[in-house]
Amino acid sequence: MKNIAVLVYDLTIEYNVSVLNGIVAYFEKKDDVKLIISPVNVPYAATGGGYDYQYWSAVEILKSQCIDAAIIISNSFCHYLSNKDLSDFLKVFLPRPIISIAQPFEIENSRYTYISCQKVYEDVVEHIIKKHNKKKIAFFSAELTKTVESKERLDAYKNALKKFNLEYHDEWVFPGDFTPGTAGEYVKEHFKSKDDIQFDALLCANDYTATGAMVAFKELGINIPEDLILFGFDDSQVATTTFPSLSTISQHVAGTGEKAADMAYKMLCGQEVEKAVETNCSPVYRQSCGCVKSDSISTSFYDADGVFHEYKGNDTYAQFSRNQSNLTTIYNLLNTMDSNNGLDDFFLTLKQNLDIVHLSSIDFCFYDQPVEIERKEDFSLPANTNLIYSLEVWKQNQEEYSEKNAIPFSSAQYIVPNKFAEKNTESGVYILLPIFLKKLNYGYMFCKTSGHNYTLYSIYLKILTNSIIQAYEYSKEKNTNKELAKQNLDLSFESKTDELTGIFNRRGFLLYAQQMIDMSLKLGKEGFVFFFDMDGLKKINDTYGHKMGDLAIKTQAQVLKLAFRDSDVIGRLSGDEFAVVAPGFKEHKLPAVSERLEKLNTSFSEENKLPFVISASFGPVRFDSEHSCLKDLLALADKKLYEEKRIKHNKSAD
Repeated sequence: MKNIAVLVYDLTIEYNVSVLNGIVAYFEKKDDVKLIISPVNVPYAATGGGYDYQYWSAVEILKSQCIDAAIIISNSFCHYLSNKDLSDFLKVFLPRPIISIAQPFEIENSRYTYISCQKVYEDVVEHIIKKHNKKKIAFFSAELTKTVESKERLDAYKNALKKFNLEYHDEWVFPGDFTPGTAGEYVKEHFKSKDDIQFDALLCANDYTATGAMVAFKELGINIPEDLILFGFDDSQVATTTFPSLSTISQHVAGTGEKAADMAYKMLCGQEVEKAVETNCSPVYRQSCGCVKSDSISTSFYDADGVFHEYKGNDTYAQFSRNQSNLTTIYNLLNTMDSNNGLDDFFLTLKQNLDIVHLSSIDFCFYDQPVEIERKEDFSLPANTNLIYSLEVWKQNQEEYSEKNAIPFSSAQYIVPNKFAEKNTESGVYILLPIFLKKLNYGYMFCKTSGHNYTLYSIYLKILTNSIIQAYEYSKEKNTNKELAKQNLDLSFESKTDELTGIFNRRGFLLYAQQMIDMSLKLGKEGFVFFFDMDGLKKINDTYGHKMGDLAIKTQAQVLKLAFRDSDVIGRLSGDEFAVVAPGFKEHKLPAVSERLEKLNTSFSEENKLPFVISASFGPVRFDSEHSCLKDLLALADKKLYEEKRIKHNKSAD
């Protein structure tokens, strides 16, 4: 089995996904390759809220002894790192083969694929001259990124002008960074009217730059293509969603992925491979150069040979249906994962829902203790990793491990424990993703995919990451509380316990309930505070005596313990007043709680042979990040309680 790692900046960039599809398409024909994809961002990154640097920790796992080669989709990294810095970071994979896509690395045993754009720029410039009779051609570069590809495209533009004896103007080369925002802002700042535009055609370093420029030029009253011919580069999806549709250059991006995969495979089979393999580009002529009529379908185009391609059919509806289905899946996953209270709940929910996100297996590997990583620090892989849960959907095979009986292993040697020999020798496409919350790195998840929508996978796995951290911390806190409970069966603990009912007294409740609120909000989980007041306790004492009144109080405490979860905090605040803090409780469940309390009050009153049926009024109030002070919340709940008391009183008076 050949284990090949694929490092990608992230899975939300169309170019990255297209390249990845080419890599996967090549290896799906092989039965002796395990492909492990990991979105790793860049070292020390401060994007995404300041903690995306955590993704790079996956490299420490991927450089394990079981990895045989690494493929790097390099372009996106080089927007943030110099080629030399990226090369230095990737030396950890040596002496194994390293295949770079689009960027050459000056390190031993490395190979790369590249796009040759010289010929295609010559074709496009010739087309503009002969087909559209335009000769004043400007260029929107990506020189601000300082990447190899940005320089190659600028050089190809200059050489094409030279070949056809067109005049080159420095002021007609505009600085960009591959983004539509930068292009749009530059146009708005430097061109105030039609008269400021001395050129009649504009080539752009990529499609996103072209779309940004197009919008800004339209605001100036420039008609495209009548006043200005516009070309992009990449033939991305955005090229067919603009109006007019964008003439562009196809890199055959998936083909670069296939060629990189072929190079890696051949090197692992002991074959000689050239240092660099070229992929050619081809022009795509659409509406923004005037070749395709404005009333044609946006996906229609002429190719380099002048052949017209027109795609009919309800592609828009099909795309809408797919997007709607994907959004529904994300929404359902968020809903189902939002209600977990601990690892047991999380794993049960995951088992019931894993197939809907098109994963055929998933393993959760946690370190002994979360590792705190600062942005400028290097991550050192802990000596011990623990497999705490493993699930294979299609085999209906579930393996569960607690922290105490987890399977320990060294992730410097294996990505999952060698006990699962079949997993370490099973071909397929996998995704490895670190599990982290802010500075704390808990471990990673390792998933086998059964589909190809990698952008959606990145969303699904992010949801699972957030959910398992919440569940892990909740279980950890719960276990800690259990230990504390065992260790504090002394006078100190008893001083916080109500002698009559065995639940927390006022002092204990205020302490532990506030801690529970703080911990829940730390994990991003809101909930409710309930204030209870028994109905008619004074009348019970006056009619049946205080002994019977005490029995009624004890019965009410029993009811509350059964009506709420073990993880909720319950306390007796005074003679007939109780309170509950319930993290994760949803407002729509309030009627069900009221009904459950009424039934339990009736059944427990009968069971305890009370000559009356106990009842209690309650006031609920939500706690969240803006309302987290327990004493304030209890005061608000008390007000709501008395509103309910008033309603009950009015009904009984009627």
